[in-house]
Amino acid sequence: MHTDNMPNLTTSIRYSAYTLQLCVLSSLKIQTIQNQISRARSAVKKLRTPNVLKYIESLKLRKPFIDIPTRWNSTYDMLKSLINLKDFYNDHTDIIELNISSSIVTLLLICSVHPTI
Repeated sequence: MHTDNMPNLTTSIRYSAYTLQLCVLSSLKIQTIQNQISRARSAVKKLRTPNVLKYIESLKLRKPFIDIPTRWNSTYDMLKSLINLKDFYNDHTDIIELNISSSIVTLLLICSVHPTI
């Protein structure tokens, strides 16, 4: 490989990654997806309150992750952490009520099988 083409290749990869990011961010703006993510974010906030978090940690479960708008994959990480706590919040509906749509779960499964998507 010639080093003369390296700057062009690097630029192409950066533009491709940026285009993919724009596509993902655009799809996250769909109202039904926004509603599900908003519900999930509210659930995570409830799970991260001091008393509930202490209880989660006493059961040796991982604490839920809250998404950060500027982090590329944080919404996925947040939804995945909620799915990992599914049994906990199903057993404690008095603490939290959450119905994650099956389409969000399907999307997470696809992304976990193909992490480059």
